[in-house]
Amino acid sequence: MNFHIDWVASLINIGEALVVTVTTSLIALFFTKKYFSQIAFANKMKKYGFSTSVTTHDISSQEYKKIFEKADSVRIMYVSANGFFQNRERIRQIRQALQRGAEIKILLARKDNVFLKDIARLESEAGIRSPESTIDTETETIHHILTEIQKEQPHASLEVRYYSSEYRLPMTIAEFSDQEKEYALS
Repeated sequence: MNFHIDWVASLINIGEALVVTVTTSLIALFFTKKYFSQIAFANKMKKYGFSTSVTTHDISSQEYKKIFEKADSVRIMYVSANGFFQNRERIRQIRQALQRGAEIKILLARKDNVFLKDIARLESEAGIRSPESTIDTETETIHHILTEIQKEQPHASLEVRYYSSEYRLPMTIAEFSDQEKEYALS
């Protein structure tokens, strides 16, 4: 018996198989990493008492509409919430939610915080923020908007607090009593 092995063809076949394997592995790794990071986030939120549904995607306008129309309690946490309150529809939705009796709690960064000044400087250097813009100015503007809402609806359940302990990622948490579920959206 005489066997003839075409080494060039064999190496090409091995190379093609490696390319397919590596590509498939990278795709699987990407989806697995994203999936497990969401599971880890959901498990962490469960430790804080959020028992049913946690998501980590951006909240759509439709989701905010549902939250402010139907939630009994809404907790919002931002650094300055400037982007959140630039949408005038959200201000209107908050007013309507308060009128129907929803409880809204907002947590923002305290002004004159050294850490926030450093963040603003880094954002300015990265081109994300204009040099004239500061987080303190944004927080003051949002404070003014929320104070006006409180004056308009003095008996509404709107609580605004400020933190200075550490940087916090934006998060919205809504509780719906009719479904007996709690949703944490960030």
